[in-house]
Amino acid sequence: MKLFKALAEHRDMSLGGHRIRYARVTPDWRVGFVEVACRPTTNGGTEASITYAFTALSPAGASYLSELTEDAFADMIEGWKLHVDAWQVAVKI
Repeated sequence: MKLFKALAEHRDMSLGGHRIRYARVTPDWRVGFVEVACRPTTNGGTEASITYAFTALSPAGASYLSELTEDAFADMIEGWKLHVDAWQVAVKI
C-alpha cells in the first residue's frame, strides 16, 4: 500500500553518504525538491537535516506558494504526520 503517489518523481540517493534528494512535479501547479541528509551524533543517535525548495509552475501555484508561511508549512507537515500515523495503524506497522 502506498501512502501517496507523485505524478512525476525523480530520486538521487547516496546510501553511503546517508542522503536522498528527490523532486516531485505536480503539472501546472508546482515542482518541489526535498533533500534529507543524516549524520551520526556523538551519543549514538542520528541527526537529520531536511531542506525543501518549491517553484511555482502556474499562477495558481504561485498563489499557493505565496501563502506558504512558516506556520502554514508547519501545519502542512503536521498534516502529513497524521496521514502517516493513520497509514501505519491501517497496515499495522
